[in-house]
Amino acid sequence: MVSIKGDTLTCDDLWWDQNLQKFYTDKPALLRSPTNFIDAKYGLEATQDFKDIKFKEVKDSRILTEEGTVPNGQ
Repeated sequence: MVSIKGDTLTCDDLWWDQNLQKFYTDKPALLRSPTNFIDAKYGLEATQDFKDIKFKEVKDSRILTEEGTVPNGQ
C-alpha cells in the first residue's frame, strides 16, 4: 500500500474493520517513508487514514537523512 505522501506499507495480510475504521495485521509489517522506516515483527493496528499507527514488537527502526540512516531512531 502506498500513501499520497509516499509512505509504503508492506505486509503479507492487511485487514480493514469497517465498523472501527481501522487496518490491522498480525503478520510482519514494514513501513517506509521518506524520513524513516519501521519493521514490526508482529504487525500493526492503524486508523484508516494511517495518522495513528501502533506497531507490535518493533524489530528495527531508523531515521533516514540525506547522509544515510541513524540506527534505532537515535
